[in-house]
Amino acid sequence: MKISLNWIKEYTKLRMAMTELVTTLTQKSVEVEAITHFSELWKGIVVGEVINLQMHGKASRLKIAKVDTGIKILDIVCGAENIARGQKVAVALPGTTLPNGMTIQKAIIRGTESEGMICATEELGLPKEGNMDIMILDHKLKAGTPLAKALLLDQEVLTIDVLPNRSDLLSHQGSAREIAVLTNSKFASDVHKLPRKTRNTLTLHVTIQDSDACPRYSALVLDNVTISESPHWMKNRLRSVGIRSFNNIVDLTNYIMMDVGLPLHAFDYDRIAGKTMTLRHSVPEEELTTLDGVNRKLPEGTIVIQDADKLIDLAGIMGGENSAITHNTKRIILQSALFDPKSIRKTSRKLMLHTEAVQRFERGVNHAATLEALAKAYDLLKEMQDDMILDSIIDIERKTQELGSITLHYARYEKIIGESVEARQIIQILERIGCRIEQKEAGFVVVTPSAWRTDLHYEEDLIEEIARIVGYDSIQEKLPEVRLTLWPVSRHEQRKEELQRLLKTLGFQEVINFSFASKKNIENMSGDTQQHISVENPMNAEQAFLRSELLSSLLKNLKENQHRTQEGLQFFEIAHVYSQTEENFSEHMRLVGVSNEKYLDFYQLKGIVSALLLHMGVSQCQFQMTNNHFTEPGTCAQITWGHQIIGSLGKLHQRIQQTFGIENAPWYFDLDAEKIIDKVPEVMKAQEIEKFPAVLHDLAIIVDVTLSWDVIEALIQKETGSLLASVELFDMYQGSQIPAGKKSLAFHLVYQSNERTLTQKEVTPVHERLINALQQHFHAQVRSLSPTSNFVEKT
Repeated sequence: MKISLNWIKEYTKLRMAMTELVTTLTQKSVEVEAITHFSELWKGIVVGEVINLQMHGKASRLKIAKVDTGIKILDIVCGAENIARGQKVAVALPGTTLPNGMTIQKAIIRGTESEGMICATEELGLPKEGNMDIMILDHKLKAGTPLAKALLLDQEVLTIDVLPNRSDLLSHQGSAREIAVLTNSKFASDVHKLPRKTRNTLTLHVTIQDSDACPRYSALVLDNVTISESPHWMKNRLRSVGIRSFNNIVDLTNYIMMDVGLPLHAFDYDRIAGKTMTLRHSVPEEELTTLDGVNRKLPEGTIVIQDADKLIDLAGIMGGENSAITHNTKRIILQSALFDPKSIRKTSRKLMLHTEAVQRFERGVNHAATLEALAKAYDLLKEMQDDMILDSIIDIERKTQELGSITLHYARYEKIIGESVEARQIIQILERIGCRIEQKEAGFVVVTPSAWRTDLHYEEDLIEEIARIVGYDSIQEKLPEVRLTLWPVSRHEQRKEELQRLLKTLGFQEVINFSFASKKNIENMSGDTQQHISVENPMNAEQAFLRSELLSSLLKNLKENQHRTQEGLQFFEIAHVYSQTEENFSEHMRLVGVSNEKYLDFYQLKGIVSALLLHMGVSQCQFQMTNNHFTEPGTCAQITWGHQIIGSLGKLHQRIQQTFGIENAPWYFDLDAEKIIDKVPEVMKAQEIEKFPAVLHDLAIIVDVTLSWDVIEALIQKETGSLLASVELFDMYQGSQIPAGKKSLAFHLVYQSNERTLTQKEVTPVHERLINALQQHFHAQVRSLSPTSNFVEKT
């Protein structure tokens, strides 16, 4: 919404400097988005008089105009068709920068020097007016006058962001009233009344079928109207707030809308068939060609106006082309009505047609202003055309808008805001915003809001008004006095937080996703939605089910970050998943991580998971090779602890990778967080430091590529017995030195006793028995045998 401060001054005095006014409005009322200084915007643009005009000798479409700029007569080459001798025009002098950024300089055009530019409205940053090539000014203006001063635009224009509940601020009267309240200034009411005497010779019958759709309908029937150009002062006013000029009647309706805040509409009386107007809801398949020339198929239930033959108005949104004012119009119907805000908003959205009228009607307008707006419109039109005749006045109020009273308790204000305000000051503020005081008592006041404040309904609304006008910045900072009961953090939560901290130290970033999944995601991962819990009223299709797994959410996180050229991503999430059976619902916590690190492999991920589990007290867990539909064959391991399955890890299957659009095939792990947390002992047992030295052996063997490490590890544990303290796989190799279908595995063996120092003599038979068992069970070929940590190739 643009508001002209020159316009505002008609209703209240501006007692603040511009910067202070803008700050006050922003802090206490509406955000000021922009300030337009036309005197700065049009610096170097003056009124010029065309004193001579001749055709350009070398271009048939160009003319050479001699323009008096008050100081100097300039020769300007101009191609406008509507230029004529004696006109007053807007001239940009050499060195002037126009609002569009173009700087005017002297130039040679077809051999003739042009010493400036005669401007069109759009070149001045104003809306285009009709088919005029250049802007024609009032002939009474003096040549050389700065354009901003000549058009009465030498005052700033503010662009404000009006909140949806403050429809009263979508007018200059409303904005002036608000400024008067904030600056403690007087507001000069603009009272207009319609004449009591009318001619009553032109018939018009108005019928309202639904009083909720149109609670009040007012109109004037005017005769002997001349359609002409608007007076310059009105055109300038409209220009200042970004509205183009059409003719005196259309401009009048726009002027009243911007001034009073109530949209008007004008019909050509002679184009109304049967001289009847019926307000009703549309039925299916009805259409109307609106003023913008678009034929629109109307949604069922749209508020429309029809005459005896046809639809003529999309009520509250845009008029019909078939009843519009033309240059031949002599008699008009000037309409001022109230329409249901919900219906206007709904229709506007469906038609994708948002007009200035919609902006006001959908928020609610002053229900007492229909005749007031018509009265002011009549007075202005009478000033323009004294011979215009008021034939009749129509005012149908089918549904009275009652103003309900509101009780404000002073103690309630203090409780909500946090500090008290004197009752006298509260009453003064309420009166300033237009409330009528009905009752004053020691602890409360009863008021009736004004008709223009359609947003005041409850006690809290009044509290907000008082607080903002007093000033939120004047509220003293005070720490809240809250008595908190500190509940001990459960062991379960402590262990969960420990898991989160540990994964972060291992290079993973935590994400928190919504606990919902789409049908498409479920089908991508499992293909079956039967065991998933559906949401009864999902916000959208992406949230139709509760998640039964976390992996798909993390894959979507990978994809989103991949689009932002992020690489080497490692995410984890710890959250609840949900499923259902025929008997009941289940919910449990999972911990899932994904990584698309380029050089990550199975053993590195196994090491990460092992470190995580070991830190949580889960030792001696087993990694057994398996397959599932998430992973590539041969890359998945099931993690068991004792007799319980606590998770899995593997490389994402190519099918799922392509479905989610992920470039590098990620690895993932999926752990049962509840089992890990619940089974961990509350007090960790410290392991005694070994007293006796260990005997170290490295061993490398060649086995079939299909043989998994967990099978080999189980045999090693069995053959070495209690003497083996640990075994660790540290290298896996497939390449040119290894036969096809084979792989090389290298591992550390640590032999140690907690009772004595082992000798090589004790260890050697056990180690040889192990080698024999590997050869016998797996046809293993031994590559190295070393009693030290150094790797030696055996020949």
